[in-house]
Amino acid sequence: MIDAALLPALLSLLTVARTGSVGAAARLHHRTSSAISQQVRKLEHHLGVRLLGRAGPGVGLSRAGLAAL
Repeated sequence: MIDAALLPALLSLLTVARTGSVGAAARLHHRTSSAISQQVRKLEHHLGVRLLGRAGPGVGLSRAGLAAL
Protein backbone atom coordinates (compact mmCIF):
# COMPACT_ATOMS: atom_id res chain seq x y z
CA MET A 1 0.00 0.00 0.00
CA ILE A 2 1.24 3.49 -0.82
CA ASP A 3 1.57 6.01 1.97
CA ALA A 4 -0.62 9.11 1.46
CA ALA A 5 2.50 11.25 1.92
CA LEU A 6 3.66 9.92 -1.47
CA LEU A 7 0.68 11.35 -3.36
CA PRO A 8 2.56 14.52 -4.41
CA ALA A 9 5.31 12.27 -5.79
CA LEU A 10 2.72 10.28 -7.74
CA LEU A 11 1.33 13.52 -9.15
CA SER A 12 4.84 14.54 -10.20
CA LEU A 13 5.36 11.15 -11.86
CA LEU A 14 2.06 11.48 -13.71
CA THR A 15 2.99 14.96 -14.95
CA VAL A 16 6.42 13.78 -16.11
CA ALA A 17 4.73 10.91 -17.95
CA ARG A 18 2.22 13.22 -19.61
CA THR A 19 4.76 15.85 -20.65
CA GLY A 20 7.69 13.52 -21.35
CA SER A 21 10.01 15.88 -19.51
CA VAL A 22 11.07 16.56 -15.93
CA GLY A 23 11.62 20.22 -16.84
CA ALA A 24 8.12 20.61 -18.25
CA ALA A 25 6.62 18.93 -15.19
CA ALA A 26 8.61 21.28 -12.98
CA ARG A 27 7.29 24.34 -14.79
CA LEU A 28 3.70 23.10 -14.50
CA HIS A 29 4.11 22.49 -10.75
CA HIS A 30 6.09 25.71 -10.20
CA ARG A 31 9.03 23.74 -8.82
CA THR A 32 12.60 23.10 -9.90
CA SER A 33 13.55 20.12 -12.02
CA SER A 34 15.62 18.91 -9.10
CA ALA A 35 12.58 18.93 -6.79
CA ILE A 36 10.54 16.88 -9.27
CA SER A 37 13.40 14.41 -9.76
CA GLN A 38 13.78 14.09 -6.00
CA GLN A 39 10.09 13.26 -5.60
CA VAL A 40 10.29 10.60 -8.30
CA ARG A 41 13.42 9.12 -6.68
CA LYS A 42 11.60 9.03 -3.33
CA LEU A 43 8.77 7.10 -4.94
CA GLU A 44 11.22 4.76 -6.70
CA HIS A 45 12.95 4.10 -3.39
CA HIS A 46 9.63 3.38 -1.66
CA LEU A 47 8.49 0.97 -4.40
CA GLY A 48 11.93 -0.52 -5.03
CA VAL A 49 11.71 -0.16 -8.81
CA ARG A 50 12.81 2.22 -11.54
CA LEU A 51 9.81 4.26 -12.73
CA LEU A 52 11.30 6.37 -15.52
CA GLY A 53 13.67 5.76 -18.38
CA ARG A 54 15.09 7.61 -21.35
CA ALA A 55 12.71 7.89 -24.30
CA GLY A 56 14.47 9.71 -27.13
CA PRO A 57 15.15 13.29 -26.08
CA GLY A 58 12.83 13.05 -23.05
CA VAL A 59 11.78 10.52 -20.46
CA GLY A 60 9.05 7.93 -20.37
CA LEU A 61 7.55 5.47 -17.95
CA SER A 62 9.08 2.07 -17.44
CA ARG A 63 6.81 -0.96 -17.16
CA ALA A 64 6.93 -0.54 -13.40
CA GLY A 65 6.05 3.15 -13.82
CA LEU A 66 3.00 2.23 -15.88
CA ALA A 67 1.95 -0.26 -13.22
CA ALA A 68 2.47 2.31 -10.44
CA LEU A 69 0.18 4.82 -12.10
